[in-house]
Amino acid sequence: MQLDLFAPDEPPEPDPSQPRIHLSSADTAPPRPERAAVTPALTAARRKRTRTRGLSPTHLALDVAEKVAPTWHRNRIDSLMEVPVGVVAVLSLLRQTDDGPDLTGHLLTFGPQELLDHYRRVWGLLWISRPELVEWAHPLRGWLDEEEQSAKRLAAVHAVTRAALETGLLELTADADPSWRSEADVLGFLVTELRSRGAREALGQVHTPPDMCDLMVRMTLSVEDLPEGAWLGEPTAGTGGLVRAAAQYLRETGRDPRAYVWAMNDLDPISSACCAVNAVVWDLGRRVLISCTDTLHEGDGTERALAERTAVFARRNELIGRAQTIAATYEAVAEVEDLISRGPGPAKAS
Repeated sequence: MQLDLFAPDEPPEPDPSQPRIHLSSADTAPPRPERAAVTPALTAARRKRTRTRGLSPTHLALDVAEKVAPTWHRNRIDSLMEVPVGVVAVLSLLRQTDDGPDLTGHLLTFGPQELLDHYRRVWGLLWISRPELVEWAHPLRGWLDEEEQSAKRLAAVHAVTRAALETGLLELTADADPSWRSEADVLGFLVTELRSRGAREALGQVHTPPDMCDLMVRMTLSVEDLPEGAWLGEPTAGTGGLVRAAAQYLRETGRDPRAYVWAMNDLDPISSACCAVNAVVWDLGRRVLISCTDTLHEGDGTERALAERTAVFARRNELIGRAQTIAATYEAVAEVEDLISRGPGPAKAS
């Protein structure tokens, strides 16, 4: 088992002078007559892969959402949809290693308290390398900060975990290949399934089908006009459906999504938190900006996200520096205590 973590060094800064393109805007860079060819080997490999019960990635993601949602409703003790979405989110951060035990089977052996402790460790480890994403994902992990968790909530978390794993979640999210993990937005389906129709209408949320996202990207995005470092943004991102499609399209045309800046914003805190998790699942790289704001009344939240990102990394470096100092102090104290325990050495002959 491993986490999809990056080295805890300083991330590259987004270059504000690079072109900025909104993926859903009508004035996005126009397509050229000669489109970039999709890599045949990649698409052929994707077509050959099959999922649980022969389902397509989209149908398997929907199946996971349709199993998790009623499981939560049957076992829940409150209306916090952050809990089931947070469980699926943290599970999505785990990767299956080639030489390791079956990850799904291993996690299914965990008891309720073991799962809770494990989820806390996962977020803690991710904070070391991606503190900004962990901060932006707070709505999905904040409930884990509560010291006392009721037995009913622990049971509900355990039930949701089993439902997600047994339905095949990790077949969508645990593969080492990011193009494999980017074929579906599980969190998008789950948020839609858990949220009432009235709540979705109040937030103006419409879950764009994955096929439609793929089509929109291919109709509006011209990869030939995208230099590395360009900003790809979505001011009404939801959980990132268009971003997922754009990242896949870049891979299929021989480009690396990690070479671009991804800016995602949504009015809904849970959706924007899902964007932060999906940035890891879809391997969007180190230059990711997530904001939660009303773009119609407050403008683009990208500048705020840039400032938050800088502050979070400064805080991370400060805390790691303190931890290193404390560790060095303990090591020095241990050496002194070891010398004292040995007592004085043999007296030298005169």
